[in-house]
Amino acid sequence: MILDEPPYSLIAHTSVEFGAQHVNDDEMIIGEQIKEKIFGFLPNLPRQISNTKYHKWEYSQVIQSYPDKPGCITLNDKPLLLLAGDSFARESNFEACIEAAIQTVNSFLFLIN
Repeated sequence: MILDEPPYSLIAHTSVEFGAQHVNDDEMIIGEQIKEKIFGFLPNLPRQISNTKYHKWEYSQVIQSYPDKPGCITLNDKPLLLLAGDSFARESNFEACIEAAIQTVNSFLFLIN
């Protein structure tokens, strides 16, 4: 490690389909394949990697979402009970998760006023 350079981190996510297809595969082999893809996209990325962590989201991938993908649903007004999360988003990706969070906050604010 060069001390005058800041430490860097890189996080890579795959698609739901890729995760589902490779859920039972050896994570080291799949991880190396993912790293090679990253180096293909970012050829100037330093190859000296000090630490790699692979994490499978086996149980949290949305395969079938809630009908009409409303962002959240209200189960009860009093006491207020909202259900929210990836299953209520339009897609299973980061942007849709943020949109669903905003919809949830808006619903919450509407219901408490």
